[in-house]
Amino acid sequence: MNQTISRLSVRSYSLKTRMHDHHYCQVVMPLHGVIEIGLSPPKIPLHKSASAARKSTDKETEAQIQTRKENQAYSHEIKARIGPGQGVLIRSYQPHRFCADEKARFLVADLPELPSSLLQLSEPFISVSDSLLSFCQFAEIQLNTEHAPDLESEMFTLFMQLLEKQQSINLYDARIQKVTEFLARDLSLTPPLSELAAIACLSLSQYKHLFRQVTGLSTGQYLTKLRMEKARALLVHSDYPVSLIAHQTGYQDASAFSRRFREYFGEAPRAFR
Repeated sequence: MNQTISRLSVRSYSLKTRMHDHHYCQVVMPLHGVIEIGLSPPKIPLHKSASAARKSTDKETEAQIQTRKENQAYSHEIKARIGPGQGVLIRSYQPHRFCADEKARFLVADLPELPSSLLQLSEPFISVSDSLLSFCQFAEIQLNTEHAPDLESEMFTLFMQLLEKQQSINLYDARIQKVTEFLARDLSLTPPLSELAAIACLSLSQYKHLFRQVTGLSTGQYLTKLRMEKARALLVHSDYPVSLIAHQTGYQDASAFSRRFREYFGEAPRAFR
């Protein structure tokens, strides 16, 4: 079966690691929380049909097929933790294993093929622009509110237009990944650069250069991005007072938080309530 599929959906996963592949491509955008994912090379050339892909396994049991898939995938995996502001591109017939906290939510796009601009990227991970992230947050609300096929079709078209403009990111430097995970753990903290450099086992100058090379941002800019996206999510999805949201995102003063929020998003925090 090689049916055409084009849809957006909001999904959750579990902490139990699963592995599979499918005949269509997929883009996964974390909305809340992170996903741990491992990608293996596609099993067959992308132009081959699904029936051709399975000829060699016709006589195997499902358990044997799954075991063979996993054994083949382990030695070729590229692993990463993907959170809000990032996305992962999955090709058709590409084995991938994944797990996430049950409370995490993801916008998932199933599509027959990836945009040509993304096929040219050197990495399967993308940095999500503020405009696309905002669209994903809107899509989450809309998809959870009502089933409107015509609107969902238009949403998918706009999603694809925004997706084509995204750029790849390098998530494979384990030293910087340790730092980004440390920063995301508690956004109320502002650790000194010397502490972050020590976590990465780098000198201060090496750390500054590598962090910007990997993320495209300085540490301060990256931390502000995390804080602002977290603050917006709390404003939209909780009834926490602004003062508490400010404290949880590293601002002791609600006025200072509101000023930075307006500078970042162009609107006051109350506009998101």
